[in-house]
Amino acid sequence: MQNFYTVLGIAPKASEAEIKAAFRNLAKTCHPDMKPGDSGAEAAFQEVKRAYTFLSNPETRKVYDAFLASQRAVERRRFRRAAATMSASFLLTAATVFAAMFWIQHAGARSTGELTEPQLPAAAKALAKRAEAVTERPSGP
Repeated sequence: MQNFYTVLGIAPKASEAEIKAAFRNLAKTCHPDMKPGDSGAEAAFQEVKRAYTFLSNPETRKVYDAFLASQRAVERRRFRRAAATMSASFLLTAATVFAAMFWIQHAGARSTGELTEPQLPAAAKALAKRAEAVTERPSGP
């Protein structure tokens, strides 16, 4: 369902005269009598007619405006939730990365006793050689 204001091509603050004029202009262009056999024009005319029916009556227009306002509020809440979720995810990821970097630099290598700082470049070279060996293996049975 399209917004009735966009169907008629008017602003939400349009007066009743502007609504009527927009309806008449659109009705002239897509009325089924003007384009016989064109089902697209008939569907467009029905949509324009429906929009005019809602917006020409002040009571139904107030109800429709309230509906649009509630839809905008729902969209704002949905956007804020998504932004909060993305922000929290980013902060948790950044904290995990910084904690891992801190652990590797300060606690990880010294607490295990396996590698000391001078041995780290040699270990990195060994890992690189293993990775090359794995990628150079021929695939197949």
